[in-house]
Parts: sequence; structure tokens; C-alpha cells
Amino acid sequence: MKKILLGASIVFLLAAGCNKQATPQNIPTSAVTQPSNEKLTITNPKGGEVWKIGTSQTMAWTSSKQSQETNKLVRISIIGERQKGCFKENGEIVCDKLNSYDLVKGIANTGSYTAMLGSEINPGKYVVSVWAYPGVGIVGGDIDETKTQIEIIN
Repeated sequence: MKKILLGASIVFLLAAGCNKQATPQNIPTSAVTQPSNEKLTITNPKGGEVWKIGTSQTMAWTSSKQSQETNKLVRISIIGERQKGCFKENGEIVCDKLNSYDLVKGIANTGSYTAMLGSEINPGKYVVSVWAYPGVGIVGGDIDETKTQIEIIN
């Protein structure tokens, strides 16, 4: 099963067993659309913050009225570095795993969300990604990522 994770500066295809970095040659043109001209900007976190696993953290963003009307749903993810090497996870061999976690997906585009940082998150440095999109199964919309990483600790 293939899953596509869109970020402002990265696109990865997560394919059966091992992760492969996407290149222009292996991304089907139907899989990626250009972001819309509306603007979405993360206002919190700014980057540089230290978050502790087990705490609640609030993410906030602004978006234009047109973007809020068009892109009614939001997905918030944290995207970290790759874990090098191969290992077994849930009975499958995983290679060079991308540390990426969805904090929430499919919520209303209200401008803020508070998430609990669960124990499944590995400590490390991450960027926060907020993606506002039109609906389930639709690729496109507006996205922003923190320019500076946050750090998540135990």
C-alpha cells in the first residue's frame, strides 16, 4: 500500500517494506498537484521550542478567508529525520524509516489545535507541518512547515 505525505519542501513515497525518496521520475503526475494560491501560515510553534512527550502542545495557523472556505479540513504532522538501517516493525522489515507522525487529520480548519504528545513519538528534532485541504481523497490545498525545528524530549 502506498501512502503519500506532502510537505512544503519534501515528498516521500512510503512503499511496502522500505521508504523511497520521491524523485520527479517516480512520482506519477496524478499524485501531486500544485498548492493553491491561498496562503496558510503557521503562527505557533515558531521553531526552537522544546516539547516534552506526555504534554499537550498547541499548534496555530492563519489562512485567508478564501483558503478557509476552500480547504475545510486540516492535517497536522511532525516530520523528523530518518532512522538509518533496517529493522523489524509490526512483523515487517522497515528500512531507513522516516520519523513522521500525524498529530491529527481531518479536523476543521479553525486556526488552532491542541495535541497530546504520545509515547509512540521518538525523541528528536522535527518540523511541524500544517496542511489544509478540500476534502478526503483530494490532493492539493495549502501547506506550511516551521522553518526551524522543534525538539521533542522524554
